Amino acid sequence: MNCRKCGAQFNDDAIFCPVCGEKVEFIQSNNSNLNGNNMNSGGSPNNDGNKKLLIVIITLLAVLIVIFAFIAGTMINKDKTPETTAIQTTYSQPETTIFTTESETYETTTKKTTKHKTTKKHTTKHVNSGDAFYGIWCSAYKSRDKAENDAQKMRNKGFYNAEVFVSSEWSNMNQEKWYCVTADKCYSKSDANRVLKDVKKVYRDAYVKYTGSYKGSYYEEETTVKPGYESTYPGFYGIWCSAYKSESKAQADAEKLRSYGFYNADVYLTTDWKNLNSEPWYCVSADQCNSKSEANQVLKKVKKYYKSAYVKHSGAYRY
Repeated sequence: MNCRKCGAQFNDDAIFCPVCGEKVEFIQSNNSNLNGNNMNSGGSPNNDGNKKLLIVIITLLAVLIVIFAFIAGTMINKDKTPETTAIQTTYSQPETTIFTTESETYETTTKKTTKHKTTKKHTTKHVNSGDAFYGIWCSAYKSRDKAENDAQKMRNKGFYNAEVFVSSEWSNMNQEKWYCVTADKCYSKSDANRVLKDVKKVYRDAYVKYTGSYKGSYYEEETTVKPGYESTYPGFYGIWCSAYKSESKAQADAEKLRSYGFYNADVYLTTDWKNLNSEPWYCVSADQCNSKSEANQVLKKVKKYYKSAYVKHSGAYRY
């Protein structure tokens, strides 16, 4: 210990300071007080430490609760995912649905309605204009506009050769004037019956009938048969788009025109027609029209794709 008065050191059991003679009891009581004060003051740091420890524990518990909640939520979402998938799959398929009333259970089947498309492309031999043919007849109207609308519907369903004919202009058809719609023109009855199978999926009352020979004309000019032109077919106004020495190239160009919506596009050999080039060329026309005014109306649409297209009458058919 140290003496409070002189600072000299002495043993703890001494009563008086060996240097200055100061009593040690007073010092000890003070030291005791000091020790007591130190203990009291030391309590506060201990309490602060306990508070800090408590805060740390609470924080850790809060973090653990958040982590646990996140893991639990993830597990719940995983459990729900298969149910959602199953529901989506159920609605996306046309399954049989069963529903129950108080007395009986009924079973209904959901059906999809699909637009008819032909399963294969028909490869019937091309029939020249004015030649007799076997038609696949679907409908007949007194109004040409209604007949043309029906023919357009057929072309939209994949029967690209659908066309309108006037019955009174053919020897084997009704001599009363009707505008008749055929799905195709075929040289042979077997070809026509083959097309008929597909047509009946859309037009159940369709049937095959031979037109007989062409006997009348509703075209505006070239009605007189001239020497060297055995056919009475007077020709047509063509919307001429291109010409090739190769028939396959011309047919490819005609197919392109049909894909643009000109379903009557066809290929003609120039030497078969009076007003066309006497040198053999395979010429592509977007349509064949009765009148020049009608052809000019079509020409406006064709010029969007073929700027150099023009209208010209074919003249009478030579053979």
